[in-house]
Amino acid sequence: MSEAEILDQDNIGLGWPWAGVALVLIYLGALVASLESPPLGLVVGAVAAAAIVYQLTSRTDVDLGYIPVGSAGLAVLSAGLHFADEPAVFLFGTVFCGTLACLPAAILGQKRAAPGVPGWVANLGGGLICLCGIAALLVTRGRLVDWPPLSTISLVGIPLFAALACYSFSQLISHVFMLVGRFVLRVVYRITFEGVEKIPAEGGFLTCSNHVSYIDWLIIGIALQRPYRMVGDHVYVSDGLLRWVFLGAGGIPIASAREDEALLKEGFRKISEALAQGHAVGLHPEGYMTRTGYLQPIRPGVERIVAQSSVSVVPAFIDGMYGSFLSRKYGRSLGKADWSFRRRVSVRFGEPISPEGFSKELLEEKLVEAGAIRESDLGLESRSKHVNVTPTDGPTQSPPSEEAEAP
Repeated sequence: MSEAEILDQDNIGLGWPWAGVALVLIYLGALVASLESPPLGLVVGAVAAAAIVYQLTSRTDVDLGYIPVGSAGLAVLSAGLHFADEPAVFLFGTVFCGTLACLPAAILGQKRAAPGVPGWVANLGGGLICLCGIAALLVTRGRLVDWPPLSTISLVGIPLFAALACYSFSQLISHVFMLVGRFVLRVVYRITFEGVEKIPAEGGFLTCSNHVSYIDWLIIGIALQRPYRMVGDHVYVSDGLLRWVFLGAGGIPIASAREDEALLKEGFRKISEALAQGHAVGLHPEGYMTRTGYLQPIRPGVERIVAQSSVSVVPAFIDGMYGSFLSRKYGRSLGKADWSFRRRVSVRFGEPISPEGFSKELLEEKLVEAGAIRESDLGLESRSKHVNVTPTDGPTQSPPSEEAEAP
């Protein structure tokens, strides 16, 4: 679910994000009020720390992935509060996670769902949130209610926020993946991006990159300012948990015509539908992951997509992942792969290609150009190793039975 879709559902500010924020504020107020000597300095410090973390790590002003992540943290820390002899650390963490869960919903409440919605309606959600916060602060020991012990209140929070986390995760699964993926990739790799300003801020478009590892889609995704629909080989999402995760994150499975013509047609239909709805769609136009490090010939399916949807195409070149244990350089011999920590990875986005006059040859040329500029600028390995489209020491295309991650 996107930010716009949530706004469409919550025109008067009474949807589930606002209800969740109200519950969080009342719960945090009850926790503080249950203490004989409320540590207000600790609470203020936790709120400030959460605001700083959100500001430094969020991709946009509204990073919806923090709603389920913060709710899950509230559930876990509530359990810690129930059993802890010294609750200070858990109280700090609870307020911290609660603030992270509230911030995106509170900011979202200040945005209008549509140009015709009056300002007072768009801000009604924020007003209700403020009222809940004021009520939670007023309800202190000896004033309105004599609150039960901290351990009792925290016990209520465990199922409450576990349910909120599960529901919000089911609605915002792609946002959570991008949030967690950003943290993991930033820790494991040294990733640099160039040309991010060339990515369209809104509207549907294709992003086409070379395919050198299993996490290329995630690397491209963390550079975008919004979640996107990724096109993936149906073999990896045929059943089980991975299928649920892939489809829940907005993934579009696809197969070659030889493997499953019906699935290929359905994949094209879903891609066109996603682009028409204004989503970004990512695919690997080579059709499969390289085993040689070379950019392989572009398959014609991308031309069909552009012709049907009339959208621009943003080329992206990924360098630095080939040879890692997540690539296919050494096949199944993972012992030979590079397992180095903080491996240098770079991505360069080229100028968007307009649908008028688009061809797979032009896309191939732009990908080669992006790869050459990247390596020239940063002094990486020679161009021929990564971007030669007609290699002499490896196949130019995979056998028909191999994966078809892009049509």
